[in-house]
Amino acid sequence: MGTSTSSSGAGPNVPFIPPWEEKLQTLPIGTGEINPVPQEEDEVNDQDSETPVEGVEKIGELAPPRRYANARRELRNYALSSDNSYLKKAVGSFSKVGSGGAKKASRKMRASTHAATNLLSLLMSLRDGRDSTVNGWAQKLLSKTPSVSEIIDAIISETTTSGGTVDEESIKNSMSFALSELIKKDENIDLFKMTDNNIWSFIELYLSNEVKNKLIHEIGQLFEGSKNAPSKSMKNINMMRKYLQSEISEQLSYLRKENPDPSIKQFQQIMDKALENTFIVYEGALQ
Repeated sequence: MGTSTSSSGAGPNVPFIPPWEEKLQTLPIGTGEINPVPQEEDEVNDQDSETPVEGVEKIGELAPPRRYANARRELRNYALSSDNSYLKKAVGSFSKVGSGGAKKASRKMRASTHAATNLLSLLMSLRDGRDSTVNGWAQKLLSKTPSVSEIIDAIISETTTSGGTVDEESIKNSMSFALSELIKKDENIDLFKMTDNNIWSFIELYLSNEVKNKLIHEIGQLFEGSKNAPSKSMKNINMMRKYLQSEISEQLSYLRKENPDPSIKQFQQIMDKALENTFIVYEGALQ
């Protein structure tokens, strides 16, 4: 399962948004050989300063006890039956009860979208070929005649932090998965010259894997403890990602129509909104 290894879940008297989430975004990125951080990214980070709005809970609010109880039950039902209706309820409860609503559920994944923005910035710099530092880094890498997997590892290494946390390992896992899947679908893809469609497909694959990882980690020892054989549990986990990808893809398509040529910083806003809208859809399964 890789970085999807589950935990026993958050204990009582903890905030909906974990305190370490903000810290992940301030750790050093990459090796320092290049700077993948988009310019003026502070405008992205300032967009969600959590100005109090009537009817919207504050980010620092403590989560209720046993907040994942219903989500765990529904996900266990999904693990045993492969019935997507149980998965919808599990994700809906994870968002509405366990995370304090779709906005907070999306906010909990800000480190994920932040990291993806760094990777997109590098990919676009490689494609444009206007940054001499990035060009030099690429030439140095290609001079070693690397394999595709080595190129993927190098891109991820330069755009992520290395604090050793579960969230960081999940981000790297999802990036690797998404880039590898793109190449499986089209062996002619040049990671240094990715098209707009390639980039949108990467976002779709990356976000779906990240949500899947988040669910498995947060909800606890459930697939491991299910009555299913490991092979079937793995199949259900893979299907869970595909179900999530279908909904995330629909949300991204809608947002792409509104802004077909976003800037790097707008890409993070789009990813955050796509996640929020996806969680809203799943919360509808609880009605």
